[in-house]
Amino acid sequence: MYQITSAERMLTNLAVEYERVSDPRLPACSRKVGSLVETCCSIMDLKGVTLTKVPSVYNYVSQVTVISQNYYPERLGKLYLINAPWGFSTVWSVVKGWLDPVTVSKIHILGSGYQSELLKQVPAENLPKEFGGTCECEGGCENSDSGPWHDPEFVKPAKWEKTT
Repeated sequence: MYQITSAERMLTNLAVEYERVSDPRLPACSRKVGSLVETCCSIMDLKGVTLTKVPSVYNYVSQVTVISQNYYPERLGKLYLINAPWGFSTVWSVVKGWLDPVTVSKIHILGSGYQSELLKQVPAENLPKEFGGTCECEGGCENSDSGPWHDPEFVKPAKWEKTT
């Protein structure tokens, strides 16, 4: 990723996505299912990350964790780091001692055999095919923004939007 963007831009994008999750996504999901939905599940694929890149990945994950626990403490349901390279878990076990234990409990480091664990959390129809699910969004799931937040039945103006 660092070949096409910077850590700062990725962190800014993360904050923008958290704001979108807060409103309109989670409210629309709550209206659709008829109960309060307050958290989300995120997946970060570390495929291709070598041990030489672990420090930069770890630095990014640390910054993401700080932003999540300090500014959006109740939004992260679970974070799965999949295809973690050998040794990543060891580094994580040392560093997690400096983080909030509640946040740490939401982060799961998984190697290449992650599919069964993800399918315990995410229904197969909502998990991208490349991660062991059955979802195949047009243009790729990573680029999709489909959801009830686009359905007029479940959308209301965001609290911050001006109504005229």
